[in-house]
Amino acid sequence: MGAFALALLLVRTLMPILVRRSGEERVLSASLFLAGASCLLFPFVSSFVLLLAMSFLLGLGLGCGSPLSMVLAYNRSPPGRSGEAMGLRQTVNKATEVVVPVIFGSIGTALGMVPVFWLDAVMLAAGAMLMRKDAAKNK
Repeated sequence: MGAFALALLLVRTLMPILVRRSGEERVLSASLFLAGASCLLFPFVSSFVLLLAMSFLLGLGLGCGSPLSMVLAYNRSPPGRSGEAMGLRQTVNKATEVVVPVIFGSIGTALGMVPVFWLDAVMLAAGAMLMRKDAAKNK
């Protein structure tokens, strides 16, 4: 099992405890910041051991994203419309899985891999800041 997968399992095991302590929005915000920081630093790492450590950190950061976004979409949907909210979440998720590799692949081909990691870091940090603002509002 890889470092990334191990981190996913670990963070998803600990997630209920973290959510009880801090709330869904704060845990999601912190995990997105961690993933963004990992992506920001990835281009500077060249040793195998450090790459494993960065992969583990990225797994810790991304491990909360899917489950918590699903919980938030369900909990915030209007009564009786949770199916629509979940369907919309899945549609955006799958569309992103199609579009982002094409865009990032084009950027990587034209400019190299460093801008791809940094753009990913910016997107993750933007999501984290939105969740942080949401956490402060719902506090």
